[in-house]
This record gives sequence, C-alpha cells and structure tokens, in this order.
Amino acid sequence: MLLDIQLPHVDGVSILCTIRSTPGWKDVPVVMLTADANEQDVRRALVLGAKDYILKPFKRDTLVARLRRYSNGSVPEQSL
Repeated sequence: MLLDIQLPHVDGVSILCTIRSTPGWKDVPVVMLTADANEQDVRRALVLGAKDYILKPFKRDTLVARLRRYSNGSVPEQSL
C-alpha cells in the first residue's frame, strides 16, 4: 500500500496506526510516499510499521524497485 503523510482530513501516520491495529492488516506492506521530509515523521512512520519511506519527487525506477521488494517481485511493470 502506498500512503502519503499529508492528506486532506487526516494524516497518513494516523491511517498507518489504524492499519496496523486492524486484524488481518498487520502484515500488509505500507510504503510512505510523501513530500514530508521531517525526520521525526520518517522515524515515527517506520517505528509504527511502515516498510519504507520514499520522498517526492521520486524516480519511477526507485518506486518500482521498492514496491517489488515488498511484493516479492509480483508487481507488473505496466501497472506502475
């Protein structure tokens, strides 16, 4: 799952907390994709269970490689 920190009505870290506390969703890989480079937010997201943190702007190849890492390579190239 790709999740941004800066959302209109709730922050992405709160959503991450909800995901991690929801039965059946604990092991879903969450990658934060955001322009928020605040070191405290990065650490908090990783401590709460985000698998990775990608800053915008990003390179497409970087995004694809990181998503493949958490999807066992099952992400088709054309889907990104």
